[in-house]
Amino acid sequence: MLIIFLLGEGITMFSKFRIFSHLENYKKAILKTKAKGTFRSQDYSHILPKDEIEENLLQTDFKEKLHATFSELKLKNQIHRYFHHLNSSQAFALNLFAPIIEENLYQDFLGKKIGNVSKAEFEHIEENSFEMDENRKTNFDFYICADKKNYFFEVKYTEDSFGKAKNDTSHQEKYNRIYKAELEKICSKNIDEKRFLKEYQLWRNLCHVQYGEVYFVFPSFRTDLKVKVEEAKYFLKVEYQKSVFVLEIDDFVKRMTGSNSEKISAHYKEFKKKYLDFLV
Repeated sequence: MLIIFLLGEGITMFSKFRIFSHLENYKKAILKTKAKGTFRSQDYSHILPKDEIEENLLQTDFKEKLHATFSELKLKNQIHRYFHHLNSSQAFALNLFAPIIEENLYQDFLGKKIGNVSKAEFEHIEENSFEMDENRKTNFDFYICADKKNYFFEVKYTEDSFGKAKNDTSHQEKYNRIYKAELEKICSKNIDEKRFLKEYQLWRNLCHVQYGEVYFVFPSFRTDLKVKVEEAKYFLKVEYQKSVFVLEIDDFVKRMTGSNSEKISAHYKEFKKKYLDFLV
């Protein structure tokens, strides 16, 4: 029986403990290591030593693609600081999307046709957006361009929530100088400074709905995040609500484990074993 373990606005400590325990067991059983990694001067069993960071990539028949992608991101200095944590959302995203790129599984993932994909990349920044003059632009975990249409993806696994911003002079100035006007374009209701800064990452992502479809991607147990996205959609103009999606990965992963391709099936069985089997 599945215990309800989500409470309030974010993921609870109980659910995190359950996931971390599962990842610790995964590390011992599958990765064959008991070596601990460090976070804020403490050792943790669900974290890899930094010199074993690439062990966070699934060792399936897609490992060549995964390691090549990791190397490309590393050269661009785009590997997240905590990639060596087994619950890293960036590692989660790479393991999820690499086979989609290599095997052209975009339609299976999105549940609709999107035409010919001309670009698919991780850690995407939309250079032609309203942020073009900013030093720190919005970064999307994954991005697709198909028939000149943009698809932006924000991926979450165990993060407490969408990122907040400090309610300080710098962020207040940024809201008034850049985002207030953009929010007025896409919203039918006012998003004030307080709400924007409290849901900073969420609204920065949503501002890009002007340029394409925005997807929030996570496992189905993150009902807290789903609620946040649906609440935010309520403030959008109707024409933009239609371009914001919550994409829960569980059904896709389940379908891929039953793929006729042994290569695809084996990969997503391993993905499920690592990231989702704690729900069983």
